Amino acid sequence: MAIIKMILLIGFLIFVHELGHFLVARMFGIKVDRFCFGLPFGPILFEKKIGEVTYGVHLLFFLGGYVSFPDDDKDNGLPKDSPLLFKNRPAYQQACVLVAGVTANLITAYAIVLFCCMHWGFLPSGNYNVYVDDFYNAPAATLNSGLKIGDKYVSINGKNLKYPHELTLVSLMSKKFDNKITFEQQQRVMKEFLALNKDLNEESVIEKGQTVNIPKTVEEDKIVLTDSDIFGLKQNKKYITLDKAKQRIRNYAFNKSTYTLGEEIPVKDFVTAIADTYSPIDIVVERNGEEVNINTLYSGLTGCLYIVSRTEENKIQINGFKDAIIATQDYMWENTKLMGWSLKLLIMGQVPMEKMTSVIAITKIGSEIIEKSGMMKGLLLTAIISLNLAMLNILPIPALDGGHLMFLIIEKIKGSPVDEKVVEKISNFFFYLLIALILLFVVNDLLSIFVRKIY
Repeated sequence: MAIIKMILLIGFLIFVHELGHFLVARMFGIKVDRFCFGLPFGPILFEKKIGEVTYGVHLLFFLGGYVSFPDDDKDNGLPKDSPLLFKNRPAYQQACVLVAGVTANLITAYAIVLFCCMHWGFLPSGNYNVYVDDFYNAPAATLNSGLKIGDKYVSINGKNLKYPHELTLVSLMSKKFDNKITFEQQQRVMKEFLALNKDLNEESVIEKGQTVNIPKTVEEDKIVLTDSDIFGLKQNKKYITLDKAKQRIRNYAFNKSTYTLGEEIPVKDFVTAIADTYSPIDIVVERNGEEVNINTLYSGLTGCLYIVSRTEENKIQINGFKDAIIATQDYMWENTKLMGWSLKLLIMGQVPMEKMTSVIAITKIGSEIIEKSGMMKGLLLTAIISLNLAMLNILPIPALDGGHLMFLIIEKIKGSPVDEKVVEKISNFFFYLLIALILLFVVNDLLSIFVRKIY
């Protein structure tokens, strides 16, 4: 039932978007040929003509929708100067039709959030209080760290904790022997190594059978997560990866003061091997109204601290219609900024392609949210999806609403229509590119669900 609810909610957003285009076009007296769910190819599941408009549902109905005009059909039977054609209407009317879908999605998102405010009397803040709830087979170092059940986490490695999974991420990324180091870590260890082995330099090769001095263990930098890291949006900084040979050297050389080489190896490779150590984890908690510094923790080879956490989400209480309006505006603005920030990372190439998802993952995640957290969270997710649809569609990319609007603006600036064949070729290229990306994201989702077991 939760999956069905989420499919219906996403279908509703597609319907609202296309209905916006349809109603504004009809309001201006522009003829509409088709109003359909789904991408405009493949088998048609349902089709019925009512009046002058054909309504239909394509096989891939869950991937979008469209409203088509007679302009798209060269044999439409209308005179070239007919006022029923979209291209013959004033520029402001064309612009209104183009932005109507985006506007409909924005209004829908706002209305959903406002409804949640008024119906449930609160909104989730997105920030959490995270507490120590228990210790599960924890080693002595964790038990003797000073942490106590009931402590509320304040910060991890100097960063205020806001999200439940931050400690888990930091712990995993801080583990001993994770087979990668930063360039900065390599340079720190290189400096220590060369100070102990003055006959060598960075370009030297250590001979087979040669014994070298090893510096005391140099800890790696503390892991300080950004919001990009927490949400998995941004690629991590570049690391130097240890191959199997370097891993073997690291394992044998760790905590030793000297090491005799079994085969010749460049100094850089040897230093890379011994530089892979571990990162410290410094935690500050609140206890009885006071902040307490916990002894430095290390997550060891497993990347686990064996601490069970309990979370409480902070709520924004709504008292009356005025509070609901303010809370809705704040909620919409915060999610708009988050979407804008995500788009920036995407455009800059800082979001790995394997992290891109389609409606399949959104439906599965949304259905689980509805099942576990209730309909309110499902509706708020729907509002965010509606907001994201609006922002994506208004981008100046040919084949999207924003792309059509871009060509209209260019036409008005240059004072004459853009060559139809040029527009058609560019739009078709980007349309098929978008289809290819959608299919790639669908494959990503299927791999994540059935192979990687992520969702």
